Amino acid sequence: MGKRLYLFGSIGLAILLISIKGTNTTDLFASMSAATLEETITSMNSSVPPSQLMDMNMLSGHGPNTYGGSSDLNTFQGSYLLPRSGVLTILFDGVDQRTDVTKYEVLEGDVMSSIAEDYGISLQTLISANNISNIDAISPGIILKIPPINGILHTVKQGDSVSFLAKKYDAEQDKIISFNGLPLSGDLQIGEELIIPGGKMPSSVPTRTISGSQRFAGLPKFEGFFITPATCRISQRAHLRNGYDCAAATGTPVYAAASGIVNFAKNGWNGGYGSYVRISHLNGLETLYGHLSKIYAVSGETVEQGEIIGLIGNTGQSTGPHVHFEVHGAINPLSKYRLGGQVLAKK
Repeated sequence: MGKRLYLFGSIGLAILLISIKGTNTTDLFASMSAATLEETITSMNSSVPPSQLMDMNMLSGHGPNTYGGSSDLNTFQGSYLLPRSGVLTILFDGVDQRTDVTKYEVLEGDVMSSIAEDYGISLQTLISANNISNIDAISPGIILKIPPINGILHTVKQGDSVSFLAKKYDAEQDKIISFNGLPLSGDLQIGEELIIPGGKMPSSVPTRTISGSQRFAGLPKFEGFFITPATCRISQRAHLRNGYDCAAATGTPVYAAASGIVNFAKNGWNGGYGSYVRISHLNGLETLYGHLSKIYAVSGETVEQGEIIGLIGNTGQSTGPHVHFEVHGAINPLSKYRLGGQVLAKK
């Protein structure tokens, strides 16, 4: 109780100083408040119940692993704030609300409607963002822009204004300003790319849907080339780049599905993949292993088929411990398993 009185007393003193000295003492107040909160949280760590400590750690930037890793206190339910790359990003039920445009390289078997579905946006949004005139004409290797929300991507031209864009795309001015971080005056810079939330193009585009499994059914099989990467249970079938999710306890070994050279072995958020490993194989094939809790593979080194390259985890955009396993250029060996099917690693 005494610690808390000390905290609020210090903050009250800082506010009093501001009222006496003027607004130039704002930085003083911020530094005193941060230092006091840090000191108080550190001294109370051993005595405060975990649920309260969770909330306090969140406020001071000491919450669960920024990249979604495991934590002894990671039982907090509902929405909360986490720092990532210097920006506070709102997370709800484990889903990252993107605010930037990402890029996607089209694979063999991809269709526009399924790509849009994978990223949670409408087909019309994907088409307008990439100026696609024929949705059946996309080919492997093309790079697509993926907006974070439904709407329109617009590059500012001479004479554009927020009110003009809102009217053109049937959108709301305040949402255009707030989502793009524009000044309240709505001033625009020529060449700036804006996201128009909820914006619509004048004409609609017919949709055509196809399941994830059908998307990649035409890929070569390469029978016997890959082994299954872990002992786990299928929790999601084909999505993203020919990927399957396979759930197991954190720390379950993940094996190289084939021999090859490690292209990437990176910890972090990595666009939602979390800590991941990507391996290049013969015949131009690749495999990717996402959401790992620990990485043993090293970039640039050769790995053998069946070698342990990491451990299953819950990093990145993930709702539970699993490995996200992608195969680029061939049928995924996990495609033969039904949802909920048990997979046994073949070492």
